[in-house]
Amino acid sequence: MGQNTRPCTASTGQDRGGGGVVVDEEYVGDDRMTMRMCNKCGKELPLEQFVKTESWEGGRRRICKNCYNAYQRRQYVKRGERLVANPPDLKSLQVCNACGKELPLRRFMKNAKSKGGRTSTCRDCYNAQTRERYRQGSLTAAQDRDPVVWRAKLLRRNMVQRVRQKKLPFDRAVLTRPHIEAWLLRTPNCPCCGRPFDFTFKHDGVRHDDAPSLDRFDPAKGYVVGNVTLICWRCNRVKGTTTVPDELEAVARWIRKRQDTLPEAPGDFVSGFPGGSYHW
Repeated sequence: MGQNTRPCTASTGQDRGGGGVVVDEEYVGDDRMTMRMCNKCGKELPLEQFVKTESWEGGRRRICKNCYNAYQRRQYVKRGERLVANPPDLKSLQVCNACGKELPLRRFMKNAKSKGGRTSTCRDCYNAQTRERYRQGSLTAAQDRDPVVWRAKLLRRNMVQRVRQKKLPFDRAVLTRPHIEAWLLRTPNCPCCGRPFDFTFKHDGVRHDDAPSLDRFDPAKGYVVGNVTLICWRCNRVKGTTTVPDELEAVARWIRKRQDTLPEAPGDFVSGFPGGSYHW
């Protein structure tokens, strides 16, 4: 085939409404797809004159760049005409559910599923919530990876917060995070009840009974060496602020006596209430 010979084309001969014939295969000798016919203007143009796209067969649109650009310009003009005919109400206000501020609608993102077509939180609050979710996700993974290290960080942080809030004495140079971490590693069980500590994180916002905690033997003396004890939350909660053993023994005796006098069935415990008709 000579250089001036017009390329041969193989076509389906079907018009898809674009103003031209759809060309499925085109050849110039052994070179494939060097020419294509535009479905809009009907001109046969080089392949480089067609817009690239991965969603179409062959990686090119069926309309040329000139026709595509003309279509985009027409759509741009139509959008402008719609805005002029129906201008958005930028002065309208909406209250953000997160920060409670009354802000213009442009400060809220569009959402077709929401009432009014806008999100209930402003852009700033939405972005802050998104960053917090990503941070919590990375924090959760770190806590699951090194539970003892993060337990020590949590105990140290809570201890510093209570010191600042209650103005308590604090041995800052001694009760450091590495010291607490080493303390956790050499103390696998609670010295009060003997149960093993649970260093893992459940990520449910609840203080679990077997989790370790730092207890002030005398709450008034603060976090100083000799006054801080590592016990589980169960024992810490039972002890409370009590430092007198007789008080705890009195409570223990009352619990034993109460258990011995409890009725076998709820209906047996009727006497002692006004009217004698109390029901559990």
